[in-house]
Amino acid sequence: MAKNAPPYILRNPGQLDLRFYDGFDHKFLFRKAQTLMHLFDRKEQFKELIKKVDEQTEEPGSEYLSSEDIDDKYFEGLKAEVYFTEMHQFEGFFALLLAIFQELPHWLYLTTYKTGEIKKAVQNFLDGHIKTITNDKVGNKKDFIIHAVYAGFPLSDENREPTLENIQWFLERLAERYLEAVEYNAYKHGLRVLTGPSQFSIRLNDANGVPRGPAYVLGASSDAFSFLELEDKGEGGLTVVEVNKHFNPEESFLNLYMMQVLLEEVKKTRLARIKGETQIDIITVPTLDKDKIQSLRKFFTWRLTV
Repeated sequence: MAKNAPPYILRNPGQLDLRFYDGFDHKFLFRKAQTLMHLFDRKEQFKELIKKVDEQTEEPGSEYLSSEDIDDKYFEGLKAEVYFTEMHQFEGFFALLLAIFQELPHWLYLTTYKTGEIKKAVQNFLDGHIKTITNDKVGNKKDFIIHAVYAGFPLSDENREPTLENIQWFLERLAERYLEAVEYNAYKHGLRVLTGPSQFSIRLNDANGVPRGPAYVLGASSDAFSFLELEDKGEGGLTVVEVNKHFNPEESFLNLYMMQVLLEEVKKTRLARIKGETQIDIITVPTLDKDKIQSLRKFFTWRLTV
C-alpha cells in the first residue's frame, strides 16, 4: 500500500517511530470503554451523584452534566458508544499491525492510509492473501502475527502454537465483525443511526388479514441499531431499506480489552527493535474461552423496505 504513496519530506525519519511508540497509549480507547461501562453498570448511583451535584450547585447550568440530561437515551448512547469504540479501535489496531510491513515510518503510514485500504486489507487477511498485505514479506497468518504483534521476536516453544492459534482466531473474529459493521459508517458520518430496544415478532392472520393468536418473538434486545441502506432490487431505482441489528456491549468490551493487551505487546516489541534490544519478555495471550466469547454474540438482524 505504501508503494503508490507520494514523496514525503522528513527531517529526521529515524526518530519518528521512537517518538511515536514512546508516547503511544495502548489503553486510550479501552479507558473510554471502561468509563462508559462503569457508568452504565452503576447508573442508579450515577443518577444520585448527579442529582446531589445539582442540589449543591448555586448556578443552574454551570455544570457539564445535570440530572435533566440523565434519561434512557443517555444510557442507550453509552452502550452504543462502546460498540462503536470497538470498531474505531479495530480499524486503528489493524492499521498498526500493517505498519510494520510498510516502507514509510509507522507514524506517517498511520497518518496517510485511507479507510478503504484497511477494509481491503482486512478482507485479504480473512481470505489468506497475506503476501498482498505485507508487501511479500510474509506468506501466512501465523508469520503475520509473529511480525505484526511481536516484531519477529521468538515465542517459547511451549507457548508458540496456542498463542498464535488464539490470536489468529481472535483477529479473524474481529475482522469479520468489522467488515459486517456497515452501521459504523452511519455512525461516524452524520450519526445516521438510531439506538434503542428492538423486537421482531410474527403473528398469524385470519382470512381477512386480521392478526389473531399470540405473537411469536423471533428476536429481541434492549441494545439495537436502526439505519438505512440503499439496495438495487431491480425496481428502477435504489430501494430504501431499514436495517435493524442487535448488539452486545459486553462483547465489545471484551474485544476492546483483548485488543489493548495485544497493543501493549506491539508497543513493547517494536520499541525493543527500534532501540536495538535482542531479548524481551513476551506476554503470551491467555487461553480464550471461545464458547463463552461466542455466546456473547448477537446475530439477529432484519431488513425491511420503507
